[in-house]
Amino acid sequence: MLVAIEGIDGAGKGTQTRLLAGRASVEGLSVATVSFPRYGKTNSSRLIADYLNGRMGTLQKVSPHLVGTLFALDRLESQRHLQTLLKEHTLVLADRYVGSNLAYQGARIPESGRDEYIQWLSSLEFKTYGMPRPDLTIYFNIIPQLSAGLVSKKQKRSYTEATHDLHEENTVFQAEVHATYGLLLNDGLLGVSIEINCQNEDGTLRSVEHIGDEAWMALKAQL
Repeated sequence: MLVAIEGIDGAGKGTQTRLLAGRASVEGLSVATVSFPRYGKTNSSRLIADYLNGRMGTLQKVSPHLVGTLFALDRLESQRHLQTLLKEHTLVLADRYVGSNLAYQGARIPESGRDEYIQWLSSLEFKTYGMPRPDLTIYFNIIPQLSAGLVSKKQKRSYTEATHDLHEENTVFQAEVHATYGLLLNDGLLGVSIEINCQNEDGTLRSVEHIGDEAWMALKAQL
């Protein structure tokens, strides 16, 4: 079973992926995790790191078609690795998958052409490159106002020395990505999906434990 973990920057995807993997292991499931992009393990990830570090230009200048293709190529290079994980384990958790590409690069396209772009990129990943579709997508929904503060608390990343990469530093862009994820969910473009709210009704952040409990119960019901 392939489960995609999705959400904007600061949503806690990495943390929740580790928690879900731990709970699945305790339940006796054979579980593996993979994180995209696979920095240091694919040729494409080097170019993605250049993009996210601003070495290709500003967010407004770099073509979303080029960047979308780079992220897709990172998965294509990882296809054999992913297929091996799926054969050897009952559950594979992917920290970011195709949905991230659709949301982040789709958010950079004017609304008039966004649907066409998303259809093109989805076809590239799933049909042209033959990536397996996730059996389930868990989307951690956090409002950009809360996620911005959490990004600055992230541990050092392998692909950048900066506190914020090209995507993370732009709060307006994060809001567009958040909205695009909503459109993908509403249109069913993420397949079978579960949405986990990361904030309480009063707008405060829920605890990692409470979020994790809800995510595990939702995942367990699908196993």
